[in-house]
Amino acid sequence: FYKKIHDDFVNTMKKGEALDMITEAIYLEDITRIHSRKEFSDIKYFLPTAMCIPGIDSLFISSGGVFHICEKLDSSLKIGDLNSGLDIDTLCEILMRWYKKQYDSCIQCWAMNFCSLCLAHMKNLDFKSFDVTPICQNMKSEVLSDMITYCTIRETNDKAFDSVVFI
Repeated sequence: FYKKIHDDFVNTMKKGEALDMITEAIYLEDITRIHSRKEFSDIKYFLPTAMCIPGIDSLFISSGGVFHICEKLDSSLKIGDLNSGLDIDTLCEILMRWYKKQYDSCIQCWAMNFCSLCLAHMKNLDFKSFDVTPICQNMKSEVLSDMITYCTIRETNDKAFDSVVFI
């Protein structure tokens, strides 16, 4: 089943035809991330992994008006509320701890710009015992597969992604 959907995606993109909504939802975001990537000379600030930035790109607000990093994590860590806004100090502390833990391994990783490793992978915010190795291996495998798909499509239809809207 998966192979058929994948092959349909590749063939449709090679022909320059419109994708059905399901195929588009499954493939297009990851593949277009490769197409719209920035070169290192274009990057002014480095953030290891392409994860969202909590409080900016993602924010979960509980029914009581409490702000949390995202809906994928438990609600044990408050990063603000409706009355006082975001607690920037707490948010910065969390992000600095995350980037400090990840920086050395991420900065040397070939898949860094395509990685979606994020705080939600931790299940809780235990920075000491969290091991990203198995998650990283899986991410690299997915990125490599996406790159092969991307190159396969572009070999036949170099303009396949020109009409895709990048968000």
